[in-house]
Amino acid sequence: LNIHEISELSSYLPLEIPVYGRLPLMVTENCPVKMYSKCGTKMKLIDRQKESFPFRCAPGCYSELLNSKPLYMADRFNDLKRLPVEIYKLDFTDESRNECDRILSYYMDGSNHKPRENTFTRGHYYRGVE
Repeated sequence: LNIHEISELSSYLPLEIPVYGRLPLMVTENCPVKMYSKCGTKMKLIDRQKESFPFRCAPGCYSELLNSKPLYMADRFNDLKRLPVEIYKLDFTDESRNECDRILSYYMDGSNHKPRENTFTRGHYYRGVE
């Protein structure tokens, strides 16, 4: 959903929205990680543009294919704070402890830090889905 759609939906139920992390692109019931290795093994798909899409194994032996770039909204967090949202979710997958601390501080301190171009996504917050 984009920001406008989230605002409309919030009058019906409490909301939690992701503000950081690799968003799931696909869920697979037949876990490709288990087919070629054992659960918990780090695996990824690489596309024709050399982008790397990691798999995340989930309980129950299914997996999620994650986006190659994390959602990042710290520098636009004020846009999201205007929404009647109860929980803002940061989902860390392959970041080091220091990276997690640094990223979390951007959200907590209200930083306007913006990572290098083409290293993150804004999801559908500003463009929506057609």
